[in-house]
Amino acid sequence: MAVKKRSNKTLKKRPLSDWNKFVMNVKKQNPDKMFKDVLKLAGDLKKKGVDYAEYAKNKTEKASSKVKKFVSKKVKSVKKIVNKKKRTMKNKRNGKKKN
Repeated sequence: MAVKKRSNKTLKKRPLSDWNKFVMNVKKQNPDKMFKDVLKLAGDLKKKGVDYAEYAKNKTEKASSKVKKFVSKKVKSVKKIVNKKKRTMKNKRNGKKKN
């Protein structure tokens, strides 16, 4: 029985579908997620008809505004505490007592 040799012709690969490109893009944007979670996210986004770049931009803007609000609140509360301590130290130096 003779063994046939395979020819060394290179096969042309099919171009990636739009879905595959979309999933690859979502995976790039979420490298920490497992692939099954990326597929679920991509499916949800595709059903909603959302462009991923716009979706990510919107999420980023919301997250950054939340962080800014949180930081500004913390800074205000820290300033309050510092000012209160300054007042008490000033009162102690001047000999005033708190009523």
